[in-house]
Amino acid sequence: MIICDKCQMPNDDNASACKGCGTALHSQQFAAALDRAQASTADAPAAPASSAPPAVPDAPPPPPPAAAPASDYQPLDPSPLAPGAGVTSTDPTAAQAQINEFLAEQKARKRNKRLIWLMVLIALGGLGAFFIIRGQRAKAKRERVARYYIAFRKVDDSTIADFWRCVVRAKHLDVRLAKDNLILTDGLARAFKNFPTTQPDRLKTKCLPMLDAAAKELRAIKTPDGFAGVTEDVARVMATIGGEFKKYIAQLDERKQQAANEKKVLEASAAFHAGDKDKVSLAVGYARVLKCAIPDLVAMAKKAKKPPNTQAVVEHVFNTCKANPKYADKFRLDCFGEFKAVESDPSKPSWYATVYKKFAGDARDQPALRDCFKRANRGFALKELNDVGKVWVKYRGVRKKLMDEVFKYKEKE
Repeated sequence: MIICDKCQMPNDDNASACKGCGTALHSQQFAAALDRAQASTADAPAAPASSAPPAVPDAPPPPPPAAAPASDYQPLDPSPLAPGAGVTSTDPTAAQAQINEFLAEQKARKRNKRLIWLMVLIALGGLGAFFIIRGQRAKAKRERVARYYIAFRKVDDSTIADFWRCVVRAKHLDVRLAKDNLILTDGLARAFKNFPTTQPDRLKTKCLPMLDAAAKELRAIKTPDGFAGVTEDVARVMATIGGEFKKYIAQLDERKQQAANEKKVLEASAAFHAGDKDKVSLAVGYARVLKCAIPDLVAMAKKAKKPPNTQAVVEHVFNTCKANPKYADKFRLDCFGEFKAVESDPSKPSWYATVYKKFAGDARDQPALRDCFKRANRGFALKELNDVGKVWVKYRGVRKKLMDEVFKYKEKE
């Protein structure tokens, strides 16, 4: 048996290379053959002495092959071959057992390597499956967000947009997407100016119900994860808009009554100056309103020159209303009850004849009254209009937040 110098692997006597590390065994073969020859010589009986000349020795054996580089003979680390470093037993059976143990360890190492690679492949497969599942989930969520966005735009482009068009009486003006809230406030003011008697009722009965419908439609949308909050914000702002519009409508109702009173005051003035016998009670009512709003009316009438002459009345109304536009409320609110007083007592006051004689026929007081009413109506419901404009801005803000969330999510995915 030949022991490899490099890895200490036992090999058969006729082996030319180590079956463990593949190192050539020529030098070991020669050494083993020499050892066997010496052993056989020592065991042979001594040859009898002879006077014959010594025999010529055989030719020396051929030189061994060139030795392998020193690096080929680095000793094998014995630790992987525990419990022993290589084959240490000289007994063939024990040596063969050590060889079998060594081969089993080598086989176990290969099996462990295969297991490691198998685990790596399983891990890579699991990672790939994770990314596939993650991609499928992301795709499914993108589809849910897309369906949600379509449902929201359906409400926003129909019910909500119809509400904003309704309040300004514009079929083709999308106030919802205006560049600023002045488009809304100017549109509201123009709508009331053109339709002062019907605009308040239109807002209450036709426009405001759209807000409640829009809020219900928004809350009925199936929202994906992360969108419930912004959807509820838009639904809540509908209620806020409705609250501010109700305050504005209250101002319109008040203004509507004021406009009706203003109209009656001017009609009574016309009856007073026309001297229509069929409208005497209306003319008396106007004189009583003037007396209520201008306490010195009788004194003015007595001082009037070249009647009919309402110059003093005109100057008083113009100057007083210019200094304080709320003076118009004297005619259309505070003293307007005199018309009802005439209905219960149609008799003419004692001072009526003097006032009628000096003022009736000079209707210059009518333009003065119209100017006073116009001054008083400037900035009408300005605070309420501003508040409506603010909630429009708030609506635009929550709408933009929702839109940004949709597109932000798409960018993340």
